[in-house]
Amino acid sequence: MNRNCKKIFRFSVSAFCGVGLLLGVSSAATAQKTDIQAIQSTYQELRTYTLPDESTSEDREIPARMRLLQTRFKHQLRDLIVEELNEEAASISRPAPEMRSTIRQRLKALRLITRTKEHLPLFSFGHVLDVSVSRPPGHPDFLAVGLVIDASWDQDQSLYIFQHQSSGWVDVLAAEVNDYRQVYDAQSSRFNFALSPSSADGSWFLVTSSVVPHMASAWQIVTYTALALGSDADHPKILVRRTHSIYLDREDEGQACQIRTTANGFRVSFRVGVSSESLSDERYSDEYMIASGAAKRIAVRCRTHNRFGQRVACDPR
Repeated sequence: MNRNCKKIFRFSVSAFCGVGLLLGVSSAATAQKTDIQAIQSTYQELRTYTLPDESTSEDREIPARMRLLQTRFKHQLRDLIVEELNEEAASISRPAPEMRSTIRQRLKALRLITRTKEHLPLFSFGHVLDVSVSRPPGHPDFLAVGLVIDASWDQDQSLYIFQHQSSGWVDVLAAEVNDYRQVYDAQSSRFNFALSPSSADGSWFLVTSSVVPHMASAWQIVTYTALALGSDADHPKILVRRTHSIYLDREDEGQACQIRTTANGFRVSFRVGVSSESLSDERYSDEYMIASGAAKRIAVRCRTHNRFGQRVACDPR
């Protein structure tokens, strides 16, 4: 082979490899794009589901197929949100309200979002009801994205903690409840959370609270959970998960359980009733220390006021 032929051969091989590389990158990028048709297929099947009897009480069991689709729907929406966040390189510094608006516009364009549960049938699935975006204090590279979807007669909220890494926004921790047979077991939109500051070794944890879905009654159940990073986003490490009775008489039920975090611990507090002696609030608090990836309970208290206005202990039950 003469010199010119060798040059042509080397150029051809290089060009072919370059094209192959580009095709490989293009294919990978295409593979990572959210499958819109798959999302549409999921929500269409969810929306066509109807209870055998619309008058059935709210404790009817959710069929296995619907439970599977509900989980799939959440994760498809999460992937769509990640894709939208990664569309702009400047998203690392964009204000959270702008990012929320962009996400909502995308969901609206795909006919995924509706205004409120009140605009839907009593028993419905397959709609996005709200999206929230916030930047947890002390974590400039984090986003907390809340996703609310309908779940039969009530609502279901999931929370995703995204971290901005070299590859873009990555979901590092998902706080969600799936495969619930009854709506009462869902993580409701009566939801609150707090992310801890980073400790000396860089670790952090998430604390959430959720009041059980309900139609009425001020006496309900609250579940509070502390989560740390696990094997992957969908399998976080559960440090604490407890339930307790809670008394509600405020419009904003999502804030009925208050959460305070430090780098090495947290406290939750909420109203558990009214003192029969003084008619003042009885507030319950539960406090934990976090160390070496484990939680240790350090205090359980109940406080109220007596008839003289003095702060006294009550039965923590």
